[in-house]
Amino acid sequence: MFLPPDAPKEQIVEYQELLGFNRPLYVQYGDFIIHAVQGDFGQSLRSKEDALGIVIERLPATFQLAFTALVLALIVAIPLGVLSAYKRNTVFDKLGVGLTIVGQAIPSFWLGLILIYLFAAQLKMLPSGGGGDTVAHDSTYYNISSL
Repeated sequence: MFLPPDAPKEQIVEYQELLGFNRPLYVQYGDFIIHAVQGDFGQSLRSKEDALGIVIERLPATFQLAFTALVLALIVAIPLGVLSAYKRNTVFDKLGVGLTIVGQAIPSFWLGLILIYLFAAQLKMLPSGGGGDTVAHDSTYYNISSL
């Protein structure tokens, strides 16, 4: 993936040897575990930076996203669950059970893409990517109108 599609076989073999991909998988995994226990997660193949540093740099955004998702899920789930329990065997109960089943059945990566398309491309309420301190949409930075 890091070499051109028309790279000669010799260059591919040389690159595999350089990165250690020519060794058996269990040996590669064993080396990774030994280094990981010592706190060395190696270098990113793409940016050539310390892999652990890249992960730590992105942790605040990950926590922010996870916390927001949890809050939104609780805001929807608790009232829906209480309403379903209180109005047993009514349309509210069936709607609650149906939404629960659909929510568990839809793959999260597909739902994420659909929500990005809806809220960023169509409604222009949120940015389609990136980070920052605000969720304000600025169409000069996010040109996804061609979707």
